[in-house]
Amino acid sequence: MIEANAVLLEWSDELWLTLIDECIAQEDKTINFKFKNGYEIIK
Repeated sequence: MIEANAVLLEWSDELWLTLIDECIAQEDKTINFKFKNGYEIIK
């Protein structure tokens, strides 16, 4: 998407479920999102 200069206006829940491996809520109120490709986001 970066190469195409596109903007994602809507996100499919079905697509999200196929990409995410696990989501962990921590006691410090952060959430760890781990994706099937190994990428990880902490929010």
